[in-house]
Amino acid sequence: STVATVGKIQCRPNVSNIIPGEVIFTVDIRDAIQSGIDSVLDGIAAVGPAIALARGLVLETIPILESAPVHLDGGILSLIERCAARLGMSYHRMNSGAVHDSCMLAPIVPTGMIFIPSKGGRSHVPEEYTSPEEIAKGTSLLAEVLLELAR
Repeated sequence: STVATVGKIQCRPNVSNIIPGEVIFTVDIRDAIQSGIDSVLDGIAAVGPAIALARGLVLETIPILESAPVHLDGGILSLIERCAARLGMSYHRMNSGAVHDSCMLAPIVPTGMIFIPSKGGRSHVPEEYTSPEEIAKGTSLLAEVLLELAR
């Protein structure tokens, strides 16, 4: 379940017909399990220097930010699933690699999240679109969960 993304690349001199003398890039590694993140980091540490040496390059790695995976409350997640089933909604339990406000709340109070479908599964991009009907379903599910929690 580990995902690693190279999302930012800077080349110097950043000219199309010149081999760069320096490349700076980020690697964002996410997983719901810390051992998955550690495995990728260990792999980079094991092979990166050898690749650089073989190509006559200098490799420097600088950790920018580290955050441990956050696990949401199983009871809340089960409640969300029961409410979805009661409302006749399909559901799928999934991990989220993104950092949400729930990551800050989960250590303090039982926390869960409800995701609603975006067209083509696309989120956090300009093309993201969720129909008003799906938003209404998600809102109904949230209301049902809150009513159960209030009882």
